[in-house]
Amino acid sequence: MFRDGKLSFDIKQFFPTNGRQYTFTPVAASRAVSVIMVVGLMLPLPWFTLADGGQSIAGTRLLSYALDGFSSLSYIFSVSPVNAFLFFSLPIVIAVLSLMTLADSIMNKAVNVRGLSVLNIIAMLLLMYVAALIADPTQHAVLGVLFVLPKWGLWFLFLLAVALVLLSVKWTNLGHLRLPGNR
Repeated sequence: MFRDGKLSFDIKQFFPTNGRQYTFTPVAASRAVSVIMVVGLMLPLPWFTLADGGQSIAGTRLLSYALDGFSSLSYIFSVSPVNAFLFFSLPIVIAVLSLMTLADSIMNKAVNVRGLSVLNIIAMLLLMYVAALIADPTQHAVLGVLFVLPKWGLWFLFLLAVALVLLSVKWTNLGHLRLPGNR
C-alpha cells in the first residue's frame, strides 16, 4: 500500500471494470462544477437580507421582488435608480452566464469557460457593490460602506465560478516544469 512513500492501491479490486480506463479531465470537471452552479442557482440559497425584510432572500427572489415589488421599492428607485436596477437585474445576468457556461462546457468542450466565468465573477462582485444600498447593514459585514459581503449562498456560487476559472487553466502547459515527485 505504501510503496516508495506513496499511497497506492489497485482500484480494480474496488470497482470492477471492463478494461476501460476512466480519467477525470478538466473538461469533465468543468461540466460537473457548472452543473452544480446551475443547480445552486435554482435552490433558494440565501444571498442577502434586505433592510426592510427579516429573512434572507435568494437571487431568484430578487427577480420576483423587481416584478411584483415590495414595500420599499419606490424609495430605493428614488434614492439610486441605477443601483436599484442593477441590484434587481444582476441575478438574471448571473443565471444567464451560468447557463452559458454549462452549455459551453457540454457542447464546446469548455472552450469559453474561462471568459464566461470571469464575467460571472464580475457580475457577482458588482452585485455585492450595489447591494450596499439595499442590504441590511446589521446582517452583513460591510467593507467601507460601499461593499457588502453576502450570505453563504452567493459565496458558494462565487467560489464555484472561481473554481471554473482555475479549471480552465491548461495544465498541459505546466508539463515541462519539474515538480516535486514528478520524475
